[in-house]
Amino acid sequence: MKRPTITKFQKHTLWIVPVCILLGLFIAMQYKQFQSELEIGGTSANYATLSRQYNELKIQKEILESDIEQLQKQLDQSITGGDPESLTPELREELQYYMMAGGFTDVSGQGITIQFDLPDAENVINADHFYQELVLLTNELHAAGAEAISINDERIIANSEIRLAGSAIMINGQSRRAPFEIKAIGDMDTLEGALSMRFGFIERVRSNGYFIEVRKSEAVEIAKYPTKPFFRHAELKQ
Repeated sequence: MKRPTITKFQKHTLWIVPVCILLGLFIAMQYKQFQSELEIGGTSANYATLSRQYNELKIQKEILESDIEQLQKQLDQSITGGDPESLTPELREELQYYMMAGGFTDVSGQGITIQFDLPDAENVINADHFYQELVLLTNELHAAGAEAISINDERIIANSEIRLAGSAIMINGQSRRAPFEIKAIGDMDTLEGALSMRFGFIERVRSNGYFIEVRKSEAVEIAKYPTKPFFRHAELKQ
């Protein structure tokens, strides 16, 4: 989608958009972290404490999601006087552009789907190597012009993290294990070619014993990032 220009009217009305976008990540990330710690386990006392905190955060997350929904309705009313259908085409396109660019809308288009696995997913050393390869693969896809990427249905955005946690890999605060399915939307021939070139990513990981398969498709679907980032230090520049 071509980036639209911003009119003077839009600059005055788009101030509410960051409110909807900024709410929620702090509680959501705590929620995900406690969820992951519960999966890892620990002593009975620690488990009881984590379980209680997990349930409290779950309730807060549900309340916050409801608040965000109400803010979105207020945004529509502030811009349109209560009638979302009265949004100008330019403003609607502007909102859609920034939501899509941020990874906060479901998207579909041509691209590739990658199946990526390794011989022994429980081996910590292998998991460490696999984690590094997963990061490199994501970078290769970005460099090849991927417009949207997901790993095991976790949308990759600017704030996403991919890190090692024992024999598991944490993506967006969620514990994930091999096998991995990576989806990328973009020119499918360019994406596939960037990985399959001689001495490229596919050839190298296969020579090291990994399984990788790439399928091109005219209809790759990638879900939106589930929460909105929370900024405590960055501010909009006036």
